[in-house]
Amino acid sequence: MSTPNFPTEDPTRAGPAITKVEAMNLPDDDEKAVLLHNAGIALLRQFEHLGELSDSEQAIGFLQQALKFTPDGDPDKPGTLMTLGSAFQSQFRFLGELADIDQAIYFK
Repeated sequence: MSTPNFPTEDPTRAGPAITKVEAMNLPDDDEKAVLLHNAGIALLRQFEHLGELSDSEQAIGFLQQALKFTPDGDPDKPGTLMTLGSAFQSQFRFLGELADIDQAIYFK
C-alpha cells in the first residue's frame, strides 16, 4: 500500500496534512487509517510546539478516527493506540485535566 507521507518534523506544516485528509474520499480503510494517523501525529507535534489547544483536540479526533478504520489484530493498531495515549498525555500536561491522564493511561 502506498500512502503519502506528511511532514511531521516541521510543526508549521501540519495544515497541508489536514487539508489532504479531509479532502480525500478513500475507499480503502487501511489507507484512511494511515492518513488519519499521520495527520494526528502532525497535529500533535504542532500542538507540542505551538500550544494551540485546537491542534491537540483535532489530533485526538484524527487518531480516534484512525482506530475506527484499524481492525483488531492489525499490526499498526498498537502504534495508533500509543500515539493516542501520547496525545492525551500532552493535553493533560497543558490543561491539567484528570480525564486526559485517565485516557492516556487507558490507551497506552
